[in-house]
Parts: sequence; C-alpha cells; structure tokens
Amino acid sequence: NGEEPIAGGGELAESIDVKFWYDDGDNAFEGLMGDHDTVIVFDRSYSMVETDASLQGSTDQYDPQKLQDAVDGAVSLVDQLEAASVNAAEPINISVVTFGNNGRVDVPLGTDYDGARNYLEGLPNSPNFDEDSSNREGTNMADGISEARSVLDGGDAEGDQP
Repeated sequence: NGEEPIAGGGELAESIDVKFWYDDGDNAFEGLMGDHDTVIVFDRSYSMVETDASLQGSTDQYDPQKLQDAVDGAVSLVDQLEAASVNAAEPINISVVTFGNNGRVDVPLGTDYDGARNYLEGLPNSPNFDEDSSNREGTNMADGISEARSVLDGGDAEGDQP
C-alpha cells in the first residue's frame, strides 16, 4: 500500500506462539491433548460494548452483544479444554487475563475451570460496561499480552517451568 511500516510493529506478532487446529466437525480438540497451558486474554475495555466511537455520548453507540458473544466464545473454549483435559495424560491448565487500562491476572493458572467460567460469565455485569458508567477503561492490549506471557513464563500450576 506504499505506507512505511511502523517501527517495532512486528515485535508483538513475533513473540506470540499460536497453535491452530482443524475441527473435523466433532468440536473436539484432537492434538491438544497433553501437557500445555492456556491463557485466555480478554478485552475488558468499553470498546467491547461500543458500536461506533464516532457516536460517543449517543445511545446508538451502546451494544452489549459483542461483549456477550466474546464471553460465550471464551466460556465455550473453557468447556472444551475441560472436556479435553479428562482424556489428557496431564491436566490442561488455564488462566484468564484481562486488559483495559492495564493487564491483570483474574484467574490464576490451574485447573479451576468453574472459576474461569464464573469469572467470564460475570464480566458483562462489570461497572466498566455500564452505559452510563464513568469507569470506562481504555484498550491496553500490550499489557494484557505481557501479563499472559508472565503467567506462561511462570510455568504450570505445579510450578514446572515451560
């Protein structure tokens, strides 16, 4: 497109380890069995309920469906990881990290699937997402990813290093 690349713009992508899988229709995580840790990094900023920033202050800009869809997807992932963990040689550890103005670990790494599910399902009730709230947070994704990296660098729930 003729634009100059942003200095340091590739650093984030270079430090993320992403695994893709193909779903053959049974919604099972074949190939993800075994000893690994999963961190769900979730956006808790007001943009999750905002449809169009140019409508700031208008009631037309508020739509909580995007947030609910993201929560439903994250809860589905927790459910599937829990189901896969049953057949795994080692438990699949999960953590939930969120970011708004800053990143934070909301569910520590371990096998507390119910805790992860409950936390995620409670997010839409956070004051941050209230249409009239003054608690609206920004979108510091880099801090969320940094927190997730710290969780993963710390090893699994039993203290093993990755």
